[in-house]
Amino acid sequence: MLTYLEVIFLPGLFFIEIDYEGHFGFIITFDKKHYKEVTLYFQTREERDKWMVRICKEAKFRDFSHYYEEGHAIGHGKFSHVFAGKCLSTQEQVAIKKIDKTLIDPSELLFLREELNIINLIGHPNVAEMRDIFENRKYIFIVLELGT
Repeated sequence: MLTYLEVIFLPGLFFIEIDYEGHFGFIITFDKKHYKEVTLYFQTREERDKWMVRICKEAKFRDFSHYYEEGHAIGHGKFSHVFAGKCLSTQEQVAIKKIDKTLIDPSELLFLREELNIINLIGHPNVAEMRDIFENRKYIFIVLELGT
């Protein structure tokens, strides 16, 4: 019988659910090409879901759509679009910057992640406060206070 093990946080870790003709599983994949994908199958959908919840929790993986709702577009740039949005738990209005990772060179992506970590640590009255960051296989979502 499989048991849960502690999972460390792995940036660039993503899950793809498999739910096809009685096959229940998921693929663990990475945004870096040098890691192998891992596919796990289970007897039931419920067993698969239980494992996904536990692994996601231990790996500190969060799905953007469980926390925020993306609204109408309010701006755009070379690699991103900005949307009005709201926090699902508080209904607070926020700005959501959605960066398309497929349009960014891998070295620029590494620099962007480092820059976001620095911005997250600082606060300044003339800079919009960063509330949250999410990442999936295609996008980085930066949740910011909505300016007035």
